[in-house]
Amino acid sequence: MRQLSSYDKQAMKNINWGEEGRLDRTKEIEQDVQESNERLPATDSELLQHLAAGTASSTGVDFFNSLVRHVAFALRVRYAFVTECTDATLTRVRTLAFWMGKDFGDNFEYALADTPCENVIAGDICYYPKDLQTLFPKDEGLAEWKAESFLGIPIRDSCGGILGHIAVIGDKPMPDKPRGISVLQIFAARAGAELERKRAEERLRGAYDDMRCVTTELRAMLDVNRAIGRHLERDALFGALASCLQGLLRTDRFGIELPLGNDKLHGHLLTPHSGG
Repeated sequence: MRQLSSYDKQAMKNINWGEEGRLDRTKEIEQDVQESNERLPATDSELLQHLAAGTASSTGVDFFNSLVRHVAFALRVRYAFVTECTDATLTRVRTLAFWMGKDFGDNFEYALADTPCENVIAGDICYYPKDLQTLFPKDEGLAEWKAESFLGIPIRDSCGGILGHIAVIGDKPMPDKPRGISVLQIFAARAGAELERKRAEERLRGAYDDMRCVTTELRAMLDVNRAIGRHLERDALFGALASCLQGLLRTDRFGIELPLGNDKLHGHLLTPHSGG
């Protein structure tokens, strides 16, 4: 059995679990980043093991949170986030998880134009080791973050389409030769699988809700037909119709307009009758 190295032990130490089994943020991350390099992954192989240890048991939102936190720690950068595209135009993204140095930040949505992320969503791996604000002067957020460097990896679906991206931003220059690109591509593939699963679940929930609405509407129509078929007197019929409609609209009274001739209508107020 492989023995855990110092960075493995540190990664495992930083994984804290709440009462519901969800990954909780740690207070030690800032101290970890400032400690000696021997605690940090030095090679791509070590980086892979570090990220695998930190994300292996996580899925969904917990996976994205764990990924950005461990990527930021491993690459010694202040900011890391994972995004998904908001629509088919690939012009806007929203973050699914955002690590901002000491804690998770609120998720946000932004336009890609004139940002270092634009070419990543176009399908390129982008690396800017220094002078990031000079390269993208219209991106005001970079100035607010005092950003100096950037690495972005596209996230693709199983057919190769762009779903979003992983981005890391440093407030210091990065090495001229990028680190960990092949490893981040592996985790971008995992993120793509998580995004596809997330979207599939959303579609299933939407289909279930649609089916439930259709079922409710069909039941109301059958009830209306039954009420009409009972040949009730007017007031009883109107009360029965109102009771049927309550399954669709949560209100106590309904209005109906019936033709009188000469293009005139007569309005009636429908009130449900107990026992319809």
